[in-house]
Amino acid sequence: YPPRVIGVFGFCLTTVALCWLAFVVTNNWETLPTILGLIVFGIGQGALVTLVFNVLVTAAPVELAGDVGSLRGTTQNLASAVGTAVAGALLVCGSSSSSTTSAHPGQVDAAIALNEQARLRALRLGLLILAAVSAVTIVPASRLPRYKPEEIPDPDPVATS
Repeated sequence: YPPRVIGVFGFCLTTVALCWLAFVVTNNWETLPTILGLIVFGIGQGALVTLVFNVLVTAAPVELAGDVGSLRGTTQNLASAVGTAVAGALLVCGSSSSSTTSAHPGQVDAAIALNEQARLRALRLGLLILAAVSAVTIVPASRLPRYKPEEIPDPDPVATS
């Protein structure tokens, strides 16, 4: 498929998945609607990441293709590592921030419930904001090239003959 089709399709998938997640997500991430939303989002995001890196590689001069390909792989690995580190840090900070209090057990339970609802509202709002950003990026994605990989012209026909 041409980059334009993959880009528009990928952003449409991520937009739909983020909107879906904003309405179905609960504090239980193991529900089927949430899992399906995450799967659709992952498919859209995977298509976009692959597309962006492949468009960057094809835009580079032929003599730099090896360097650009190596840099692409390094960047992809670094992004995965940083994402894992940030997620791990957030989990550790979240689990270690519990402290003792002089509140009654009923007050603690009410505070926990209020906190859970506030976090869920913030998560839903964040997902809707990300969905809006994803929807807006459909416009620039529609300006990607229309050619298929096999239609890319040889940049230096003299060197291949």
